[in-house]
Amino acid sequence: MRLILLSLLIMFWCNLSFAQKSLDNKFAKEGTFELISNNPKFHEVITTDVLGFIEENRHDSKLVVVKVGKYTYARILPKSTINSSSFKPVSSQIMYVEEEIQEVKF
Repeated sequence: MRLILLSLLIMFWCNLSFAQKSLDNKFAKEGTFELISNNPKFHEVITTDVLGFIEENRHDSKLVVVKVGKYTYARILPKSTINSSSFKPVSSQIMYVEEEIQEVKF
């Protein structure tokens, strides 16, 4: 009986761990993208949907810039940069710029 209970606990733990890893890969992590806005008077809410959108648009080797709000863009670092041993996370502060921001997609 104890062996069955222990086996069930191990299976549950493995499934929980796998599910967490799947969720972790679904959303962009802090430091792997930068938010840029051209309107400092307007603050947009960044939801998990936006984090998922950012991760979906991440390229393997090229930097991507996508619009994520009315005035906000995300500068998305490529997977090759993030996986590099010399990777340093970028700032999580929103950068404000005065010029128009251009999307860059591949």
